[in-house]
Amino acid sequence: MLQIDGFGFHSTAEQRRSDIAHDRLLTLRGYTVFRYDYKEILFEWPRVEAEILRALAQRLHLVDARARR
Repeated sequence: MLQIDGFGFHSTAEQRRSDIAHDRLLTLRGYTVFRYDYKEILFEWPRVEAEILRALAQRLHLVDARARR
């Protein structure tokens, strides 16, 4: 799962804690979470794209359906 966030969504500690809790929930459901911020998408795209393609090559996007409960 890709999460793309900007500063506006993380300007408070409460918002950040919420994101961390959400990542844990997704992980428990069998997802691999990659969280990127706006700056990375705009200015570091070659690295981001390489990471995503590496995850796909490792088949991290394919999880056992039983894990998604």
